[in-house]
Amino acid sequence: MIFLNNIYKSFSNKPSKKVLTNISLELQDKKIYAFYGSNGSGKTTLFKIIAGLIAQDSGSVAFDPVKSNVCYVASNQRAFINRITAYENLDYFFTARTGRKFIFNKRLKQIANILGLSALLDRNVSNLSTGEIQKLSILRALIYKPDILILDETFVSIDEVSIKNIVKILQEEIVNNSLKNVLISSHDINFLKQSSDSILHMESLNAG
Repeated sequence: MIFLNNIYKSFSNKPSKKVLTNISLELQDKKIYAFYGSNGSGKTTLFKIIAGLIAQDSGSVAFDPVKSNVCYVASNQRAFINRITAYENLDYFFTARTGRKFIFNKRLKQIANILGLSALLDRNVSNLSTGEIQKLSILRALIYKPDILILDETFVSIDEVSIKNIVKILQEEIVNNSLKNVLISSHDINFLKQSSDSILHMESLNAG
């Protein structure tokens, strides 16, 4: 579970510039939560606070279990090393993060195949399309075996069939207890309705 208690965040001393105001939530395990809101409504800021990438001004974030592994995936074309292959990137980042040897096990191979990445793993990242890089970002996050996976506008540039496959994979990972929570954001409300268990509107969360 994720517990957010009275989260405030501002990037200015001006009260009118507060991004998050009194955000309090309890996010249950085994659910996909969708966060919906206009640009500037605070989705990315809240996600980064949950992931520990930035600090809130006040309030608290807690997890059960306390030592939860959180992975944050954004829409970032520069998240990989272009001059090496996709597989070498997975190997490099896994070893750098965990200190362990990367093992491309049966489940990871299955996920790569479902995402249409199997035939692309020997290509340099510089030769991959935007959508392929986004799918590779999701695969990379899953190799860390996160308890909580945050996908911040990660479905941009991914084709509709692949999006459905990704959601199915996430649902399967939740069922087999590999994932406890998935948090996603998108500007496509219809997609969020189809792919999540609950939709949280940032404007309503920030009303307090």
